[in-house]
Amino acid sequence: MYGAVIGGLTVGVLDNLAAVYVSAGYRDTFVFSFTILVLLIRLRGCSVYARSSGSEGAVHV
Repeated sequence: MYGAVIGGLTVGVLDNLAAVYVSAGYRDTFVFSFTILVLLIRLRGCSVYARSSGSEGAVHV
């Protein structure tokens, strides 16, 4: 849930900054490009509490 809040606030701030510094026609393109870049770099998103997929259900001996 925290990742969604951080992501929503980030998209809102970027949308407003893009409206000021970039043409209104490229506003959505700028925000979506940033979102895709974050998803490519950090696959888990903004959440610090995301689970690791490698250790679920593993039996440690």
